[in-house]
Amino acid sequence: MHIRGDHVELVVGGRLDVRSAADARTVLHSAVDDGVGDLVLDLTGLDSWDATGLGVIMGAHRRAGRCGRRVGGRP
Repeated sequence: MHIRGDHVELVVGGRLDVRSAADARTVLHSAVDDGVGDLVLDLTGLDSWDATGLGVIMGAHRRAGRCGRRVGGRP
């Protein structure tokens, strides 16, 4: 799994699963906490993700809501 970008747009690639969830959670939470405005996630580079990976994305979405931000995808 790799995540690159800033606090406005992140590109997530590789596998987002139980093995990479902790690292992904740390990066996403930092992006939410340190940025302003909407956070765009580009997930087109993901090879696969499981329920744990989906949980990480949903957790970032909930955290963003508590910070007055939104998480969305690239159209």
